[in-house]
Amino acid sequence: MKLIIAEKPSVGIEIARAVGASERGDRFFKGGGFLVSWAAGHLVGLKEPGEYRQEWNWNRDFSFAQLPMLPAPFELKVSDSGQAQFSILKKLMLRTDVTSLVNACDAGREGELIFDYIIRAAGCQKPVERLWTSAALTQEAIKREMQNLRPGSQFDGLRMAARARAAADWLIGMNGTRAVTMSQQGDLFTVGRVQTPVLSFLVVREKEICAFVPEAFTAIVATFRTAKAEDFSARYEFAKPNETSQEPLKKAEVFSRTHQIRNSEQVDSVLSALKSKTFSVVSLLESKKTDKPPLLYDLTSLQRDANRMFGFSADKTLKLAQGLYEKHKVFSYPRSDSKCLPQEMRAQLPGAFAALKQAGLPAEFVNTAISRLNERRERVFDDAKVSDHHALIPTAKVPTGLSFEEEKIYRLVALRLLGAFQDDLVTAITDVVVQAKGTEHCFYSRGKVVLQKGWSQVISGANSQSEKSLPNLVKNEVLKVTNHEVKQEMTKPPQRYTEADVLSLMENAGHKLEGENKTVLKGRGIGTPATRAAIIQGLLRRKYIENLGKSLSPTKLGIQLIDVVKFEVLKSPQLTAQWELALAGIESGEVKPAEFNSHLKKMVHELTQTARI
Repeated sequence: MKLIIAEKPSVGIEIARAVGASERGDRFFKGGGFLVSWAAGHLVGLKEPGEYRQEWNWNRDFSFAQLPMLPAPFELKVSDSGQAQFSILKKLMLRTDVTSLVNACDAGREGELIFDYIIRAAGCQKPVERLWTSAALTQEAIKREMQNLRPGSQFDGLRMAARARAAADWLIGMNGTRAVTMSQQGDLFTVGRVQTPVLSFLVVREKEICAFVPEAFTAIVATFRTAKAEDFSARYEFAKPNETSQEPLKKAEVFSRTHQIRNSEQVDSVLSALKSKTFSVVSLLESKKTDKPPLLYDLTSLQRDANRMFGFSADKTLKLAQGLYEKHKVFSYPRSDSKCLPQEMRAQLPGAFAALKQAGLPAEFVNTAISRLNERRERVFDDAKVSDHHALIPTAKVPTGLSFEEEKIYRLVALRLLGAFQDDLVTAITDVVVQAKGTEHCFYSRGKVVLQKGWSQVISGANSQSEKSLPNLVKNEVLKVTNHEVKQEMTKPPQRYTEADVLSLMENAGHKLEGENKTVLKGRGIGTPATRAAIIQGLLRRKYIENLGKSLSPTKLGIQLIDVVKFEVLKSPQLTAQWELALAGIESGEVKPAEFNSHLKKMVHELTQTARI
């Protein structure tokens, strides 16, 4: 008999139904040659410091002399809330009629760790097979995947990497928290590999805002009329102070100019030209811009859009998506960091498209998607860009009984899938430069006309293409000034980050690095799709940040924490980059866990010594 262990009760119940385990026991099912139970999340974890040595307990007598804390070896413990379920799992594992186990926890590093900790804590050494899929665990999918179980040994590298990552987070988090707190002799500060860089992003932005000094400037907008009595507006712009080129606009120079005039003499000169000079078209650039359909959703991009469009927090979006996956079975696995599908998914999409049509999605767009399903569509189907789980998409199950908020998330994901099979968005762009004869004074205007709406008709929340058509202008054409407006304005400070911004910062954290570290984090960032919402919630719960309207802002406590952390690498995504490089090596067998552990011990020594200075 095989014992199948799922990560959550809801998944365990679905698996039991699929394999014919209909006889119910105490938190498990039996039948069809299987026992099926579940982990209910992290039942087992690493011991707390004080459980290794009494002097490592956190209290008033704790001193730097106790640091660094380096357990050898790390030991496991069952959580208080998990005692009952773990006891059941252990009994099931040790039954004499159970010959092997099936790891049906989520397909990824974290799911591997959850299962690994449970069987190690139980002392079970029976053979293990792996159920590994990112498809929604419908009855069909479970039956299919149970025929494709993989040997547990195939995931040895992933399992060792998961253990190494957990130990590393313990060493940095526990030692860093105590070291920073001891250095201040005050309230407990918590630090972490992901939490601290995220907080640092917010603190740096807040300090930029506080240090910002607004400056007054003048902006001038003029209205010009062609010989055919057609009007258009253009804004006065000039080369920034550090720019030397005074040539008329070239396409590459568009972003090296400014409209902010801080010199009254310059204002007077421009106004004088508007009243007395002849203006003509000195540059006319016409181009077409083609935008491919957006990639499919991973969890982070879904959370970002849901925050921007609906004001949903990352945590709320995750819970809604998880419910659509577990309860309603209308989503594939949501905690994904992939935005593409494997080629094999082509065969499953007709069912999903049929469900979308029955769910009331626009038939025109569904039919287009169906007709193009066998096209190459490399932005949709790319095996090389699929990690543990493929992109988040609707399943072949027709949604029923969804709440108002669930419906919003469902449609967001459904329309993204349909949009991926629509035409490109094509826009005609015209850049024009109008110059006063005998002067360097130039006015700039851009016309934008959508030639082909393509996917923008489908995608919810697609950037509105605000069209601004220009008259049919000709180079050297003489124009008449019919009006002008002088605006007195003030420069504005940087904006605080929204939750969508913070998710982007976490996802693209590698952009702030250089060299190999930047390459390692490309497409990966810090945190995982499954943990990013929890990181933000943790910062809010610990009162390191707070909500200010739609934005997030660090509190005084959060700013204080970043100021007292002297170990700079802890405030940067660089630490994650270094770790991910090593963990990838452990997964592939190129790096030995002992090498990574040795590096960690050295880092922890440096961290605790830095805090004492």
